[in-house]
Amino acid sequence: MLNGLLTVPGTLAGPMGLREVRQAKVLTQRELAARSGVTQKTIADVEGNRVSPHPSTIRKLAAALGIEPEALAAELRRERSS
Repeated sequence: MLNGLLTVPGTLAGPMGLREVRQAKVLTQRELAARSGVTQKTIADVEGNRVSPHPSTIRKLAAALGIEPEALAAELRRERSS
């Protein structure tokens, strides 16, 4: 559980982008990169809403964060549309 931010294991309780989930897990971009196999630059670009990540990138990030890929993908779509 992320300080009450997750309801069902692997799902998000409310609107949370990649940065918020990463910070709730107390991870730096560099630490998330090491855990996920995704470059720190890609993580920064996704968090900055500069790129739309490939589904395989979403799966890697979600696995490293312990959340469902679908939950992360939905939040990234929400962020891009706002």
